[in-house]
Amino acid sequence: LPIPSFFKPFSHYSVYLPGQGIARNIGIKKAKGDIIAFIDADDLWPKNKLLHQIACFEKDPTIEIVQGLIQRVQLMSTGEYQPENGDQNYLFYYSNLGSMLIRKTVFDQIGNFDPEFRFHEDTDFWLRAREAGINIVVQRQLSLIYRLHNSNMTRGEDILSTGLLRIFQRSMTRRRNRSGDVTRMPNLPFLQNYLAKSTSQVASTPNTFSEKPLVSVILFAQGDSKKIKNALQSIIQQNYQPMELLVVGSSFSDFHPAITQKFERIKIFKGKESLSQTRNLAVENAEGEIVAFLDSDAQWAPNKLNLQVNKLISEPEIGYSVARVRHIFDPQKHYLNTLVSGLALRKTMGDFLGTMVIRKAVLIQVGEFRTDTPGMEDTDWVLRAKDFGVRFAMLPEVLLFQNVSERDKAIDIQQLQSSLLLTVRSSISRKRD
Repeated sequence: LPIPSFFKPFSHYSVYLPGQGIARNIGIKKAKGDIIAFIDADDLWPKNKLLHQIACFEKDPTIEIVQGLIQRVQLMSTGEYQPENGDQNYLFYYSNLGSMLIRKTVFDQIGNFDPEFRFHEDTDFWLRAREAGINIVVQRQLSLIYRLHNSNMTRGEDILSTGLLRIFQRSMTRRRNRSGDVTRMPNLPFLQNYLAKSTSQVASTPNTFSEKPLVSVILFAQGDSKKIKNALQSIIQQNYQPMELLVVGSSFSDFHPAITQKFERIKIFKGKESLSQTRNLAVENAEGEIVAFLDSDAQWAPNKLNLQVNKLISEPEIGYSVARVRHIFDPQKHYLNTLVSGLALRKTMGDFLGTMVIRKAVLIQVGEFRTDTPGMEDTDWVLRAKDFGVRFAMLPEVLLFQNVSERDKAIDIQQLQSSLLLTVRSSISRKRD
């Protein structure tokens, strides 16, 4: 901005440009309602957004903030808009105020928006609310259409200029105890079936978003085509929807129509140098809220996904679910003792990735699969998850059937022991840090 002439006599002066926080604080002060909703001029609320979210308050009076899902759209020159990535169903949640309803009493408890921040004052408020133990829930329902255009306030800004990094640093400082450790905030629970149980008119409003989360199934397909087909068939036979299939390690030129109809989408990737790199690539491209893994030498029980996903839904505080594995040996074949011993060691650890379903947010939080612990990548990831304080549930059912090949050289007892030692050392070092 041009400097006004009346500032020239002063050697030091400041020009203060009030941000959105001040305007919203004025609105909160003037508001007479018990529940506050926000919307920016360039965004849209979907039909019945308020009814959907009010239904949550009706069902549970202890809820203080309801968040919904957000869809980014690109505003066209014609005035119309289309989904940013062309996918109408790509929804996510974030600390955007337009996706929330907030009880006015929350502002009395933790204060209003910090006027220091011109950007991301909603993220600062959201973090303070979570730190204060405010009862926040996330509804699996579209609640905000966020329109992208050339005049968006944060366009061209970065994490430093918007103050977002400072907001995160302040949150960590508030949560750091005398020992220097940062207290971890619990995961936010997702609401299920609130619309159907509500006594308001929302009950008759169709929910356009799936009541169950999308599961991204990562199939590592390599070797015998018959085994790949059997593994794929065990995925198709799952009594669960919706699913996304990511095939890595092999090239599938086409799929039978019956297969394509089973999945929301199918993605095919070339395998990387190592199994860990391949899995990391697939996780990066997975769009599901939950991720499951299967290798081509194994099959799932038909009810695997249904059982384990329902466990995650019913217990939102757990980050992943584990089941049991059964190794299938051919009685007419001869297996090396080292192979059998290696399998026994892995089974003792109880962390076969094919038995798990994991929230993608937890996968991102814990980090990528390591490439320097061959045969124990799963164990290393599980130990890191435990060090992060991620909770899990162990199901008693056998949900993974692992075929054992007599020529399988991937399982070597000495190599496994070496990888396990490196994994455990890393875990001890993290605890010391």
